[in-house]
Amino acid sequence: MKKVPLQLELRPGQGTAAAGRIRRADKVPMVLYGQGQKPKNVMAETRTVQRSGLSPERQDLVQYSITGDEQGLALLREFQVDPVKGFPIHLDLQRVALDKPLRAEIPVHVKGEELSPGKIAGGTVEFSIHSILVEALPEQLPEAIEADVTLLNIGDSLHVKNLPSLPGVKVISDPGLTVITI
Repeated sequence: MKKVPLQLELRPGQGTAAAGRIRRADKVPMVLYGQGQKPKNVMAETRTVQRSGLSPERQDLVQYSITGDEQGLALLREFQVDPVKGFPIHLDLQRVALDKPLRAEIPVHVKGEELSPGKIAGGTVEFSIHSILVEALPEQLPEAIEADVTLLNIGDSLHVKNLPSLPGVKVISDPGLTVITI
């Protein structure tokens, strides 16, 4: 999983009113928590967050640096977006240690859709779930898991247990869960 660099600042105040003032100043309020440390209210420039490549669809690793304070590695746990304007309005970052495994939702991507006999026969690829829960060291977390559907016919399903295993990654999701159906 790639590490996204992000420069943060400590933010004054907490609560809805303080967060609103920060957003009006074109900044995104955030909370940094975990690893037995007290949560910190931080913020970053809205443009910096937008250009960073962070997304509500993924749990990326963030290499953060707080001006005049700490720096470290965190996992993006929550990414809230304004439903009308589409810009980020709040992020939650969980501190992580490189030597401790953590759980994360990893997206499932389809591979071989155009070669699937079921797709060629007029079937559609339907997702039952779009991500699976895994546990791994931060450096070993994959960006996505590829689900190969090249052998699936109409009516066939691919389950969590059929997904490829990755070194150092333990799947936590139920192995019997259906991921894709043709």
